[in-house]
Amino acid sequence: MKWAPIVQFVLSILVSFLGYWYLLAVVAIVLGVVSGGVRSLYQGLASVLGVLIVALSNSGGLAQSYIFANIAGLPSLTPFLLTAVLAFVLGMLGYIFGDSLRRS
Repeated sequence: MKWAPIVQFVLSILVSFLGYWYLLAVVAIVLGVVSGGVRSLYQGLASVLGVLIVALSNSGGLAQSYIFANIAGLPSLTPFLLTAVLAFVLGMLGYIFGDSLRRS
C-alpha cells in the first residue's frame, strides 16, 4: 500500500523522539504484515528521515556524539552516520521480514 512509508516516517519520528529508535524494526515488521506491495527501500528511507529529523533537532545529542567521536578517535560524523545506516537497515529488513510473514 502507498501509505506504509508515510506511517513508517511518522512512527519513526515518534519512536526516535522517545529514544527507542531501535524499535523501528518492530514498526516495520507490523507494517510489512499489514500492508504489502511497497518497496522495502522506501521503508528504509522513511526510517532514516524520521531518525535524522529527530537527531538534528537535538543539538545536545549532536554535541555528545561529536565528543564521543573525538574521544574514540573517529571522524566527527561517524556516530551520526552509523545511526542513519542502522535506522535504514532496521526499517528495510523489518519490512522484508514482515512482508515474508504475510506471504507465508
